[in-house]
Amino acid sequence: MADVSVKRQQDLEATNELSQPTKKVKSDCENDRAENGNDTNALSGFQSTAVLSDSAREKTIYVHGKLADQNAVVILEKTPIREDVLAEIFTASTLKLQMRNDIYSTYSLHAPPHLNEIKATVMCPATEKHVKKYQRKESFLVEETAQDYESITLPYIKKQSFSVQWVYNILDKKAESERILFEDPHPKLGFVLLPDFKWDQKQLADQNAVVILEKTPIREDVLAEIFTASTLKLQMRNDIYSTYSLHAPPHLNEIKATVMCPATEKHVKKYQRKESFLVEETAQDYESITLPYIKKQSFSVQWVYNILDKKAESERILFEDPHPKLGFVLLPDFKWDQKQLDDLYLMAITHQRDIKSLRDLTSQHLPLLENILQKGQEAILKHYSLPASKMRIYLHYQPSYYHLHVHFTKLDFEAPGCRVERAHLLADVIQNLRSDPNYYKTRNLYFPLRADDGLLSQFKEAGRL
Repeated sequence: MADVSVKRQQDLEATNELSQPTKKVKSDCENDRAENGNDTNALSGFQSTAVLSDSAREKTIYVHGKLADQNAVVILEKTPIREDVLAEIFTASTLKLQMRNDIYSTYSLHAPPHLNEIKATVMCPATEKHVKKYQRKESFLVEETAQDYESITLPYIKKQSFSVQWVYNILDKKAESERILFEDPHPKLGFVLLPDFKWDQKQLADQNAVVILEKTPIREDVLAEIFTASTLKLQMRNDIYSTYSLHAPPHLNEIKATVMCPATEKHVKKYQRKESFLVEETAQDYESITLPYIKKQSFSVQWVYNILDKKAESERILFEDPHPKLGFVLLPDFKWDQKQLDDLYLMAITHQRDIKSLRDLTSQHLPLLENILQKGQEAILKHYSLPASKMRIYLHYQPSYYHLHVHFTKLDFEAPGCRVERAHLLADVIQNLRSDPNYYKTRNLYFPLRADDGLLSQFKEAGRL
């Protein structure tokens, strides 16, 4: 492993720091299933007309276009990273260093295509209903009475004549019979059980790692090249629906690799899946349990000081207010690759070094908090044209590191830790401190802790859980 004390290397084409210790078919959507399920690229003739919707969190994009002069909807979905291919990913991939700070390094990892599949689902010919299904639209909650169903819903269903031929193909064993797990053939009580086509059956759960491998969202600007330069293998075809394994060239299908080295026990535990508990912490609990535990652990924030002192990541700083009391730096969180706004994630780190968390805040810190809120919003609007009404701005309690920082994410992005039991909106914090100068010094606070967290053990030993 490379020396973590080495300064950031610009545009490092890594030889892989993690590795140390055909025949073309027709593009017509009505083509018969190829032998052995192999299609070199059945999508090479796909002409994209519009992106219906996408999801940075789910790594999925829905595209409308033409395939052999017929309407088609193509869904591209990056598949989860499986434990059984990790060794080959580490040894056979190339890496490009993006950022290094203390023990933290972030890379763009280009894995061989067969280790980095994209699932491609094709609906062709696609009807207007298919197109509308995947368009991002405003939703409404409808209350339907029994009379409504008879007079409105049922006549609409009959009028539309929605096709379920693909269902009959399964029941009649004309398609997907090899995928049926169980069948009760009774004509009235029976059913067939088979995997949904959205599940590729190659994994049952996410995997844990100190090296974090994260597939990046599919970007609209590379769709044309993905459709023309990739190879496909047919998995299933039924009526107008087809599902493929799509192998894109490595440069079109990056994996983000985050390395923590040397990793402490806390880093390892942080990413292990463990049972969680909701803890109620009183002001007395904080003084007698939480604060002594924090001081005893001596959690390192050297990487934070490296940023504030411009020893690392200075080129990533989006905005800075240098004031020693009111100032902060705003920069992208390392979880965001900055290639799309859907998963925008930035953090503001205060220049003040004596504020550990929400518990330390009083009305004296209102000028600092108001400054972060106002100037952070202005900086993001200037650089990304994202207004305040589209942002989620919050603090964590407990935080992941004990130096006051504020999270800025896009409202539609469900970022890790944005749930109500851990996130506190900055606007609410400001309002609470205006109402009560010592609000966070005196009130009970709730937060989740995992079963192996040392702080949870302290609460249990004190009889508080």
